[in-house]
Amino acid sequence: EVHTAPCAYGDTFYMLLFGAVQIIASKMPDFHNMAWLSIVAIVMAFSYSFIRLGLDFTKLVGYTKSPPTEN
Repeated sequence: EVHTAPCAYGDTFYMLLFGAVQIIASKMPDFHNMAWLSIVAIVMAFSYSFIRLGLDFTKLVGYTKSPPTEN
């Protein structure tokens, strides 16, 4: 079962990194004159989409793989 498999990757580092980015972004004085913020948001949205597509593709390949034959 997949749910009982141990997780080899921790997400603590990524949560701390996300929190640090949020704190830094909250200290910026004015978001109205930052056109680059829209570009960053677009890049992040597409990155998340491509990561999700990649994960779904690997999941699909894993399900379509034939089981090993016994000799």
